[in-house]
This record gives sequence, structure tokens and C-alpha cells, in this order.
Amino acid sequence: MIKDIEGIILKITALSTADFADTRIPTAIIVRLFQYVDDNAALMQAIMATKGNYALQSKMKKLMWSNIFEKNCISLVKREKMLVPGEYLASYIASAHFGVIQEWLDRGRQESPEEMARILVNITFHGPLFAAGIFS
Repeated sequence: MIKDIEGIILKITALSTADFADTRIPTAIIVRLFQYVDDNAALMQAIMATKGNYALQSKMKKLMWSNIFEKNCISLVKREKMLVPGEYLASYIASAHFGVIQEWLDRGRQESPEEMARILVNITFHGPLFAAGIFS
């Protein structure tokens, strides 16, 4: 299972600046992530309800850090332009994404994987204050 999720994350981190400009491309990959979680909901709920959640989050944070900052797979991320240390950014992104997935599982997966991908892309690309309607 971790290898499957790693594969999806690798697809996301391999996207180019142009791919991110067209949010349909990252959204399509994130739909695959939510579809995978949906297809494996019982196992995902079991993992996320135990200490396995921390182990999975920790592994995903390390994978994100490695691909974004060490291997520089996302060319649009420039360390010298970052406003916060990369370790905190990777931790924030991974924790936020896991939190959204956990909430979706806890709520019984009422939304489709497509809707969840739209929600996650909106929060990720525009930020939580925009998603809350504070900024427009």
C-alpha cells in the first residue's frame, strides 16, 4: 500500500510548472489518490486509526522532502524564494493532506474522489484563508 501511495506522490512531485498552471493535471492525479483511498477504505481507516498513521505520515513527509527539496523534482519550488523553512512546509502540507483524508474517511466518504480532489487542490493552491472565504 505504501508503494502505491508513493507512486501517486511521485507523479505529483514530477509535475512541471506548466502542469501546475493548469490545475486539471494535478487534480487528476489527486483524484487517483482519493480513488485509491476509497478503494482501500477499510485498510486506510485501520492504518489511520492507529500508530500506523504516524508511520505513514512520517514516510510521506520524508518522500515529499526528498522529491521536492533534495531531488528538486518540482522545478517551481526554489529554496531561495521560500518564506519558511522547507522542513516546516513539507510537514504542513503532509499533515494538512492527511487531515483532509482522515476527515473524509471519518465522515463516511460522502463526497466523491473528484470532489475531494477539488477541495484539496483549492486549499493547497489558494491557501486555507482563501478557502475559508477570508481572502478572495
